Amino acid sequence: MARRSEEPAPLERPGASDIRWRSEAGPSAGGVVARLLEVGALCLLLGCGGSGGGAAAASGAPSGNPSQIAAAGYGICALLGGEVLCWGNGSALAAVAGLGSDIASIAVGYEQACALAGGGVLCWGWDDYGQLGNGSTAEAYSAAAVPVSGLASGVGAIASGGDHSCAIVSGAVQCWGYNGYGQLGNGSTDSSPVPVAVQGLPSGVTAIAAGKEHTCAIASGAALCWGDNANGELGSPPAGTSAVPVAVQGLSGAVTALAAGGLHTCVLAGGSVQCFGDNAFGELGNGDAASSFFPVQVRGLAGTVTSIAAGGYHTCALVEGGVECWGRNDHGELGDGTTSDSSVPVPVSGLGGGVTAIAAGDFHTCALTAGGALCWGDGALGELGGGSAAGSSVPVPVSHLSAP
Repeated sequence: MARRSEEPAPLERPGASDIRWRSEAGPSAGGVVARLLEVGALCLLLGCGGSGGGAAAASGAPSGNPSQIAAAGYGICALLGGEVLCWGNGSALAAVAGLGSDIASIAVGYEQACALAGGGVLCWGWDDYGQLGNGSTAEAYSAAAVPVSGLASGVGAIASGGDHSCAIVSGAVQCWGYNGYGQLGNGSTDSSPVPVAVQGLPSGVTAIAAGKEHTCAIASGAALCWGDNANGELGSPPAGTSAVPVAVQGLSGAVTALAAGGLHTCVLAGGSVQCFGDNAFGELGNGDAASSFFPVQVRGLAGTVTSIAAGGYHTCALVEGGVECWGRNDHGELGDGTTSDSSVPVPVSGLGGGVTAIAAGDFHTCALTAGGALCWGDGALGELGGGSAAGSSVPVPVSHLSAP
């Protein structure tokens, strides 16, 4: 069945009918049904199994307390021991097949996900733009992980975005998949089913992040981004696109972490969170709704920030064991018990302390604590992992993913 007849467009601001997935049917509820039917009611990012957003956790699914969590779009994956467990996108929690052991990290994109295992990279999901990186561009779905060509060893980190993924290899970056906005960073806008080298990056890249249609990296304490810049998500004017990295302008302090969202980017620099790009819902966190091509300071974070996560239209920070979020909130993705947007950080209710990791999708957010995984926000496609399609404006436990 044909899945999509046109190239993907940048993430649009949703109106009365929220975007669920790009398809010929468009961003309507009918498009969601069409997408789920195309996947055979299986699992767009999962590994595979489950029967819809309201289904209970898969029978025999591993349980326990995960060590990592990643999210994008409407999917989430967690690393539990030697297995990757995923949920959302219309499927219940299930383990990914074909990964083997020695899994070091995971990355979730909009139509694909990847794992760093045994020093190499394996991906699963859709492959029409070469998202799996194995040389194929068949318009097909792989439930099992397949090895990325040329990346069997020596990989230090991975990131996955809209329809593309990237890896740090010996201090340099290689990317693969869709490239219509230059998000692969190789000077062209040609998509690639195998990894290509990002041009013009300084040596010694230490971190990467992939957004909807853009990518960013940290090198020598500086942030550089490439791809779509229609809303300022590259942190440097002019509007348009850049198929090679450009330096983020005006940052105060050395960059130690970064997160790329739908149409915005945030960095942790000099101990403070600074964001740039689209700000229609307050996702830049500076108290207003004006978009910015230059970094602006997030206001009011109460404590030392250790990590950040950027979703479709909201952002969160891990602050001294707790979580604070800002931006869009009509699905409860800020976790403060309301559905009111906020242009400044608000504390997530009910988490307490001891949060070790956070992840943000389009309209949901998740966190890991000593007690397991918790999620909040939209649950229509099973994003909250609790066996119900209901959403929640406060954190709820993910079934099977809690400390024994």
